[in-house]
Amino acid sequence: MNIKRALFIVLFGLISSAGFSQQINYVTTSEYRDRKAHGTLVGDEVILGDNMVNPNNLPNAYHFVHHLTIQKATGCSGYFPPPGPATDISGSPDDNYSPAAIPLSFTFCFFGDNYNTVYMNNNGNISFGAGIGTFTPNAFPSSGNAMIAPFWADFDFSNCGAIYCTTTPTAAIFNWVDGGYFNASCDKKNTCQVVITNGLDPLINGGNVAINYADMNWTTGDASGGTSGFGGTPATVGANRGNNLDYFQLGLFDHAGTNFDGPGGTTDGVDFLDNKSYFFDFCSSTGGNIPPIPLNNNTCDTLGVCHIGDTLDISYPYVSPENSQTTTITYSAPTLSNVQVVSNTPGNPGTLTLRIIGALETVGFHQITVTGTDNGTPAASTPVTYVIQVTDPSIAFPVEPLVTYTQGCAPITFAISNAQFDGFLWSTGSTDSTTTINTAYDDTLKVLVYNQGCVKEIDTLVHVPFDPPIFDIHNSFHACPNTGVDHIAIGDSLTMASMTWSQGSTVISNHFSANVAPGSYTAHLVSNDGCQNDTTFTITSQTPVTLNVQNLKCMWYQLNDTLHMVTNTGAEPGQWTFIPPSSGGTATFSNPHMLTTDVQVSAYGTYQLIYTDSVCHDDDTATVEFIPGQALDILDHDLCLGYSVEILSVITNPQYATSILWSTGETTPTITVTQGGYYYLTVTNPCQSATDSSLITIKNCDINMPNVFTPNGDGINDVYKIITEADGIFKTFHIAITDRWGVPIKEYDNVTGTWDGTNGNGKMVSDGTYFYTVKATTIQDVPLTKQGFI
Repeated sequence: MNIKRALFIVLFGLISSAGFSQQINYVTTSEYRDRKAHGTLVGDEVILGDNMVNPNNLPNAYHFVHHLTIQKATGCSGYFPPPGPATDISGSPDDNYSPAAIPLSFTFCFFGDNYNTVYMNNNGNISFGAGIGTFTPNAFPSSGNAMIAPFWADFDFSNCGAIYCTTTPTAAIFNWVDGGYFNASCDKKNTCQVVITNGLDPLINGGNVAINYADMNWTTGDASGGTSGFGGTPATVGANRGNNLDYFQLGLFDHAGTNFDGPGGTTDGVDFLDNKSYFFDFCSSTGGNIPPIPLNNNTCDTLGVCHIGDTLDISYPYVSPENSQTTTITYSAPTLSNVQVVSNTPGNPGTLTLRIIGALETVGFHQITVTGTDNGTPAASTPVTYVIQVTDPSIAFPVEPLVTYTQGCAPITFAISNAQFDGFLWSTGSTDSTTTINTAYDDTLKVLVYNQGCVKEIDTLVHVPFDPPIFDIHNSFHACPNTGVDHIAIGDSLTMASMTWSQGSTVISNHFSANVAPGSYTAHLVSNDGCQNDTTFTITSQTPVTLNVQNLKCMWYQLNDTLHMVTNTGAEPGQWTFIPPSSGGTATFSNPHMLTTDVQVSAYGTYQLIYTDSVCHDDDTATVEFIPGQALDILDHDLCLGYSVEILSVITNPQYATSILWSTGETTPTITVTQGGYYYLTVTNPCQSATDSSLITIKNCDINMPNVFTPNGDGINDVYKIITEADGIFKTFHIAITDRWGVPIKEYDNVTGTWDGTNGNGKMVSDGTYFYTVKATTIQDVPLTKQGFI
């Protein structure tokens, strides 16, 4: 419905009681717009709407719904269409607001302030305490403007758009739909939305405020210095408590484009907001610190990467709403070992770019949790989880893509028509499932077929004649086993008008080429001058090649073991070849051109042994792995209490290991531990597993120095000795004992050594006080020094 013109409730009371008093600056809608366009507004204008509305009826103008179930939009955009009719909010479609406070059925918490009413304003914001008609925005923070602004700018609903307000018992939804900009311009339109809740309504997944966008196309009205919707004073996006202190600002927008550098810095492009959604929790007793906002809206999408050599780069930008803060970004990908950090730049915004490398062992779905943390007081964080799918090509392409076309003269349309795939790129430049060649073409036609993050390239040798072909039949007269047919073609058909392939009385094809099964056939051709000619031919079946590997076992510990390779007896003579492992190696065939052969290899690895016949070039491949045994060794360690120790593993033939797993869940050859006990490591190759353990024994790497002993020969406390847990906790140890004048009495380098009270000459020293200095290094390379007296 169209926006109605109405006056504020308080002004209706004045009009009904006092008439049109000269003390009130009444203007018509057209007068107001004229003053605004020429910059002559004084600020106390009251607009007389064309259709006056009874103030008693104004509350009914709002669309209140108390038993309404609202579902959010699908996809990554949280924006959803208005659930109610257009709202009657003011007497003018420009620079006004709801004539009375909109009552809420819940308490809305905003920077620690509680509100039960709200005003909806024309110019892209809602406010608390009073309506706001200001059309030229200012940056946050500011005084007096307690508002949430999805897009504070000079909206003008004179010729297009509508405003909607819907309340429920736990939420309120405000929509600005297809709004133009001042002065009555509708060549560009903006659509945005604010949702506020009691903090529990499921409309918002965490928090009590959502700002959602659909299509955004302009930033500035003419009266704010804009030209054709851009330039001038930038539009403000954010929230402001009104105390010139607590706020958040997403950005300032004054031009088209998608560039965005956060709340500070340069102004931003309005297209950045298209289909974005942002969620906040403004309920804080102290004003609080708004957590960083993730700018990557791919949380609803599953991002794909193929496991064979494919990579996927994803950027995760975060912005801190407070302009002075810096955002630091971390990530966690517990099930993906092949993630690389391309770049990680703190700032406002901060950006983390990750590269996911496809690998066979990670096929399936994985989650990456990215967390943006600001340096506010206290620091606030926002974690977001993204879904990554690593795809096996055999799953991505359960049906092999097939190029189909009808042979003939140009134009010829080539199509991928045997299954549904995600995308295409032909060598002709076409990105559809089809491409058409309109001129003579005698080359290889290539197409890249994309599906579930994987890509396949199909090369098709294509002959597209521009004129009808001449009669020149080409074929091998063998239906090869890999196709079951023989491809019959006319090599040069420039002078031919038509041709027919027949088997007996049955026409099997009217094209210049055909795939035919074994049997006898006739080709009938008609030239451009009306000449006709027939030829007959017979297609026979070729026996397919089938390999059989004898003596096959999982593991060969000796490289001189011999495999006996056998082909089926119906195959044609051909050629034995092999594909070595990536690490290199050679294979020796005893009979390289015969149907049977023995083979030996020079190095461990996976070999592909291939036999190709000489007629159809049909082949078969046997994959054989020569793998050494799996073994590993890890050592026990003593560990000083409070320190860490690195457990190193020695893995025999690590290049063949498919899994490295510690009992701690870690997957690296080396781990660092701080606790005692047994740690187990299991290393697995395609044929076997090996397990070893390391016992970590916690030691108290300290010593206790007694200060009294009585070397009087009575057998009690006759020698001075250091009290310690056990030997072996020190790498180095030295004690020096001197008298009170610093004269050396005794030195030794063993923590278990003793002093019997004699000096270096073997004479008993006199009773008295002596001094010791101990210098040692623990098994964790931590120095220990002790000094005292005896």
